[in-house]
Amino acid sequence: QALYGEGTPQTEQWVNKRLDELLERGPGTMLASFWRAAAEASSEPQSALIQEINYFTKCKQRMPYPELRAAGYHIGSGCVESACKRIIRGRLKQSGMIWSREGAQAMAQLRATILSNRWDQFWASYERSIRASRRAA
Repeated sequence: QALYGEGTPQTEQWVNKRLDELLERGPGTMLASFWRAAAEASSEPQSALIQEINYFTKCKQRMPYPELRAAGYHIGSGCVESACKRIIRGRLKQSGMIWSREGAQAMAQLRATILSNRWDQFWASYERSIRASRRAA
């Protein structure tokens, strides 16, 4: 927006190129493009670009997108949003149900444990913690 104006085709094209760089080559490549644009920009757009550079620099260790994608991980929020809808909302928002925060949290954990096939693992861990607390007492 700072370079070409809000909603312009040039802005959309520039942003899409940066997104491609981020996803395909990582934040370093994208940041280099931001720096080049900032070096050529007038003071107002330059200031906005430097704010973005600072943000992405602070966050770049959380953005190893090429490596995550190569390993087969999903990097969007769609999977998590779908799981929340299916696992959590489907159970907690049934007709007539009212939950306390603690009750909703407990039910969410229980549903996640069951649906991820970790029920036996949960109980084994629980039993170990009970035995350990008895020994400590």
